[in-house]
Amino acid sequence: MVDAQTFRTLLLFLYGTGMLLGEAMRLLRDDVDLEHGIITVRGWRFGRLRRIPIGPDLQRILKRYSSARHSATIEGRTYFVNKLSQPINYVTLGKSFQRLRRIAGISRNDGGCYQPRIHDLRHTFAVHRLTAWYKRRLDVQRMMPALSAYMGFVCLDAAERYLTMTPERLRKQLSKLSLCRSTLRVEECRTSFEKLGGFAAKMALGTTSV
Repeated sequence: MVDAQTFRTLLLFLYGTGMLLGEAMRLLRDDVDLEHGIITVRGWRFGRLRRIPIGPDLQRILKRYSSARHSATIEGRTYFVNKLSQPINYVTLGKSFQRLRRIAGISRNDGGCYQPRIHDLRHTFAVHRLTAWYKRRLDVQRMMPALSAYMGFVCLDAAERYLTMTPERLRKQLSKLSLCRSTLRVEECRTSFEKLGGFAAKMALGTTSV
């Protein structure tokens, strides 16, 4: 069973980073650098790894979780664990999320194939980033490669689909932007992300309020 503290922390972590559930579940304690606010994501496509900054809100949440869950006397290296310090079971986590969703009365009635899933927090992260950038009058065209690299995409096409998910009042204006197309591959995305610099990247991508 997934305890309340772990479940809450994991949901906020997924929303605050846009990380895949599998990536989050594979995190080791050594991958989470709370002093510098950097997460090392392993098992990326093509065997790569990436390092992403997180914002101060998420840092505080993870520090509280680490203090409560991790002890030098407890064996195991997995970051997100249950009360027995064991890795979380995927099936149990999925069932817990669906039970919580039903209790909260969250559902979709638009004929979609799926009810809200944990994976949808990744989509929410991306859409909220784009919306926040637009409201802050940032150069969305310049930031899209950084978003792609941050989320682990191979090319821009995967990230650009989120433009269609932004609120309707912004969609038309965002669609006017002349975005680079899929010719920009992963290495160029990573380079664009690195060019932002640690502080700028953290401010732009790692400050999703949780």
